Amino acid sequence: MNASRVLPTELINEIQAYIEGAYIYIPKKRRDGWGIATGIREELDKRNEQIVGSYRDGIGIAELAEGYRLSEERIRSIVYGSGCTSKTEKGGEQAVPDFDKQAAKDVFANCAAKHRFTIRCVDAMYL
Repeated sequence: MNASRVLPTELINEIQAYIEGAYIYIPKKRRDGWGIATGIREELDKRNEQIVGSYRDGIGIAELAEGYRLSEERIRSIVYGSGCTSKTEKGGEQAVPDFDKQAAKDVFANCAAKHRFTIRCVDAMYL
């Protein structure tokens, strides 16, 4: 856009004291949040609500990742970031859904072997 069409001559002269014959970007005073103008933010919020709802209905992290074509890490961040808890068999709630005790024991055992220390795993009970 040609500055002489939208700016007063005095302002153009002042700007030319700093920069002349070049393009200059003038940002908006107030910007909308990311994705607001295009509607993508609303679409992603709806998608994330569906993911959390499906997770609460018992669909696992890996299955959700495959179905939504997202990484398991991204699915976890959506689910855990929402404050979601899953129902246990006894009807209570657990703070860390889909926790695989055996996988955790294996990770700790490998770490212990690598760094030559002993570790005991104790199962926690959810009341």
